[in-house]
Amino acid sequence: RTPVFVYGSLMRNLHNHHLLEQSATLTHDHALTRNEYALVHAPREPRPYPYALEPTHARPNVDSVAHLKGELYEVDQSTLDALDRLEEHPVWYRRTRVPLARPVDTWAYMYLLVEPNAPAQIAAATRGQVFAPVQDGDWMAYAASL
Repeated sequence: RTPVFVYGSLMRNLHNHHLLEQSATLTHDHALTRNEYALVHAPREPRPYPYALEPTHARPNVDSVAHLKGELYEVDQSTLDALDRLEEHPVWYRRTRVPLARPVDTWAYMYLLVEPNAPAQIAAATRGQVFAPVQDGDWMAYAASL
Protein backbone atom coordinates (compact mmCIF):
# COMPACT_ATOMS: atom_id res chain seq x y z
CA ARG A 1 0.00 0.00 0.00
CA THR A 2 1.18 3.50 -0.89
CA PRO A 3 0.62 6.80 0.97
CA VAL A 4 -0.78 9.60 -1.20
CA PHE A 5 -1.20 13.24 -0.14
CA VAL A 6 -4.03 15.07 -1.92
CA TYR A 7 -4.58 18.84 -1.92
CA GLY A 8 -7.27 19.48 -4.55
CA SER A 9 -10.03 17.76 -6.48
CA LEU A 10 -9.25 14.37 -4.90
CA MET A 11 -10.14 15.64 -1.43
CA ARG A 12 -13.28 14.52 0.39
CA ASN A 13 -16.49 16.03 -1.02
CA LEU A 14 -14.80 17.18 -4.25
CA HIS A 15 -15.37 15.92 -7.76
CA ASN A 16 -12.52 13.38 -8.10
CA HIS A 17 -12.72 11.94 -4.59
CA HIS A 18 -14.68 8.92 -5.85
CA LEU A 19 -11.31 7.46 -6.90
CA LEU A 20 -10.26 7.30 -3.23
CA GLU A 21 -13.53 6.12 -1.66
CA GLN A 22 -12.24 2.56 -1.16
CA SER A 23 -8.87 3.70 0.23
CA ALA A 24 -7.86 3.95 3.86
CA THR A 25 -8.02 7.51 5.14
CA LEU A 26 -4.99 8.33 7.26
CA THR A 27 -5.96 11.97 7.91
CA HIS A 28 -8.80 14.32 6.98
CA ASP A 29 -7.83 18.00 6.75
CA HIS A 30 -4.78 17.56 8.95
CA ALA A 31 -1.99 16.63 6.57
CA LEU A 32 0.58 19.32 5.76
CA THR A 33 3.59 19.28 3.45
CA ARG A 34 6.98 19.98 5.00
CA ASN A 35 8.14 21.82 1.88
CA GLU A 36 6.41 24.83 0.38
CA TYR A 37 4.84 24.94 -3.07
CA ALA A 38 2.99 27.46 -5.21
CA LEU A 39 -0.70 26.66 -5.51
CA VAL A 40 -2.74 28.22 -8.30
CA HIS A 41 -6.41 28.10 -9.25
CA ALA A 42 -7.12 26.93 -12.78
CA PRO A 43 -10.60 28.19 -13.66
CA ARG A 44 -11.44 25.17 -15.81
CA GLU A 45 -15.00 24.18 -16.62
CA PRO A 46 -17.12 22.63 -15.33
CA ARG A 47 -15.23 22.71 -12.00
CA PRO A 48 -12.13 24.62 -10.93
CA TYR A 49 -9.12 22.82 -9.54
CA PRO A 50 -5.64 23.69 -8.29
CA TYR A 51 -2.18 23.12 -9.68
CA ALA A 52 0.72 22.63 -7.27
CA LEU A 53 4.06 23.83 -8.60
CA GLU A 54 7.63 23.81 -7.42
CA PRO A 55 8.47 27.24 -5.93
CA THR A 56 10.79 27.99 -8.84
CA HIS A 57 7.70 28.18 -11.09
CA ALA A 58 5.89 30.74 -8.89
CA ARG A 59 5.15 34.04 -10.60
CA PRO A 60 7.12 36.87 -8.97
CA ASN A 61 4.92 39.36 -7.09
CA VAL A 62 1.81 37.23 -7.79
CA ASP A 63 2.13 33.78 -6.25
CA SER A 64 3.25 32.93 -2.80
CA VAL A 65 4.60 29.62 -1.65
CA ALA A 66 3.14 27.82 1.33
CA HIS A 67 2.90 24.47 3.02
CA LEU A 68 0.00 22.70 1.34
CA LYS A 69 -2.92 21.55 3.47
CA GLY A 70 -4.59 18.32 2.47
CA GLU A 71 -5.57 14.77 3.22
CA LEU A 72 -3.53 11.59 3.43
CA TYR A 73 -4.68 8.24 2.04
CA GLU A 74 -3.20 4.79 1.74
CA VAL A 75 -3.95 3.34 -1.69
CA ASP A 76 -3.55 -0.02 -3.37
CA GLN A 77 -1.84 -0.46 -6.72
CA SER A 78 -5.04 -0.32 -8.80
CA THR A 79 -6.04 2.98 -7.15
CA LEU A 80 -2.54 4.37 -7.68
CA ASP A 81 -2.80 3.39 -11.35
CA ALA A 82 -6.18 5.18 -11.59
CA LEU A 83 -4.71 8.31 -9.97
CA ASP A 84 -1.77 8.20 -12.39
CA ARG A 85 -4.21 8.08 -15.32
CA LEU A 86 -6.28 10.97 -13.94
CA GLU A 87 -3.20 13.13 -13.36
CA GLU A 88 -1.56 12.00 -16.63
CA HIS A 89 1.56 10.94 -14.74
CA PRO A 90 4.34 11.48 -15.73
CA VAL A 91 3.46 13.85 -18.59
CA TRP A 92 1.17 16.50 -17.05
CA TYR A 93 1.65 15.85 -13.34
CA ARG A 94 4.48 13.88 -11.80
CA ARG A 95 3.90 11.65 -8.80
CA THR A 96 6.64 12.84 -6.45
CA ARG A 97 7.67 11.56 -3.04
CA VAL A 98 7.45 14.45 -0.54
CA PRO A 99 8.04 14.75 3.21
CA LEU A 100 5.10 15.75 5.37
CA ALA A 101 5.20 18.04 8.41
CA ARG A 102 1.94 16.57 9.66
CA PRO A 103 1.69 13.68 10.41
CA VAL A 104 5.21 14.05 11.77
CA ASP A 105 8.04 12.09 10.17
CA THR A 106 5.98 10.71 7.31
CA TRP A 107 6.18 10.92 3.57
CA ALA A 108 3.69 10.46 0.77
CA TYR A 109 3.39 10.75 -2.95
CA MET A 110 1.90 13.98 -4.25
CA TYR A 111 1.14 15.09 -7.82
CA LEU A 112 3.09 18.16 -8.97
CA LEU A 113 2.47 19.91 -12.28
CA VAL A 114 5.35 19.24 -14.68
CA GLU A 115 3.82 19.59 -18.16
CA PRO A 116 6.54 21.52 -20.02
CA ASN A 117 4.29 24.34 -21.29
CA ALA A 118 2.11 24.80 -18.22
CA PRO A 119 4.57 26.76 -16.02
CA ALA A 120 5.25 29.11 -18.95
CA GLN A 121 1.50 29.55 -19.45
CA ILE A 122 1.10 30.32 -15.76
CA ALA A 123 4.08 32.68 -15.75
CA ALA A 124 2.65 34.53 -18.78
CA ALA A 125 -0.70 35.08 -17.08
CA THR A 126 -1.05 38.64 -15.87
CA ARG A 127 -1.57 39.26 -12.18
CA GLY A 128 -3.45 36.00 -11.66
CA GLN A 129 -6.22 36.78 -14.16
CA VAL A 130 -5.92 33.39 -15.82
CA PHE A 131 -4.47 31.37 -12.95
CA ALA A 132 -5.33 32.94 -9.61
CA PRO A 133 -2.91 32.44 -6.71
CA VAL A 134 -4.05 30.44 -3.69
CA GLN A 135 -2.07 32.30 -1.05
CA ASP A 136 -2.14 30.01 1.96
CA GLY A 137 -1.88 26.55 0.41
CA ASP A 138 -5.43 25.63 1.49
CA TRP A 139 -7.53 24.71 -1.54
CA MET A 140 -10.64 23.80 0.47
CA ALA A 141 -10.79 27.21 2.17
CA TYR A 142 -10.10 28.98 -1.14
CA ALA A 143 -12.66 26.92 -3.09
CA ALA A 144 -15.33 27.66 -0.46
CA SER A 145 -14.92 31.36 -1.28
CA LEU A 146 -15.54 30.91 -5.03
